Amino acid sequence: MNELIQDFTNNISYCKHVIGCNEEQTNELIQAADELGVSAEYFCEEFIVAPEGEECMKYQDGEFLDIDSFNTYHGIYFEYEVD
Repeated sequence: MNELIQDFTNNISYCKHVIGCNEEQTNELIQAADELGVSAEYFCEEFIVAPEGEECMKYQDGEFLDIDSFNTYHGIYFEYEVD
């Protein structure tokens, strides 16, 4: 039970203090993340869409998910055709 309360507190803190959500936005974000079974931080870090004209990679934590490392670890390689 304490872990559940701590997770909820962390989600609220992330929404309000890190990304600057108001109360309504915080509730919506936590509900959406909860429906997917993930934390609010994970939801935002993985599914964030950059505003028009901004580079989305500045929002990504480089160590959070490195798709090239994942593919190498699992032996997944792509070959690109050159025209």
